[in-house]
Amino acid sequence: MSGEEYRQELRRALENPAIAERIRALPWGSGNGLAREGASPGYVFCARIGDHERVQFRYVEVSEPTVPVIVADTLACLAQALCPDGMATERVLDETTYSRAFAAWDICADRHRRRMEPCQRPCEPERVPGVRRPAAPDPLAPFAAVRDGTVR
Repeated sequence: MSGEEYRQELRRALENPAIAERIRALPWGSGNGLAREGASPGYVFCARIGDHERVQFRYVEVSEPTVPVIVADTLACLAQALCPDGMATERVLDETTYSRAFAAWDICADRHRRRMEPCQRPCEPERVPGVRRPAAPDPLAPFAAVRDGTVR
């Protein structure tokens, strides 16, 4: 399924005023559940991260709970969230599945934090490759006044 197919499905849903109102009224953090025949158990998350202009999708596959697999490809994530019967798909979200969603989110958020951590650390000059270190002091600095024309 392509991104365009998802956009068309959303467009069709928004043509129905009742559905459009329900979609627009959803708070951030809303969730739903569905069961698909033959699908691996998992959770799809949509999050706005920092000031990134686009929302980020993650699918946390938990068929092996001790080794969760995180998928970041948007279309792969959306494919996991695809309702097999469209708007008629039955909602399935028992208490166990609901509570495990929080653990799956923690795994996903922790992975993102660890991935972003190197970008947020202050620069440590001894770890910066030589070509990126600040230049040595200007060897002509003592003659700056002459060079700038302030000394005659």
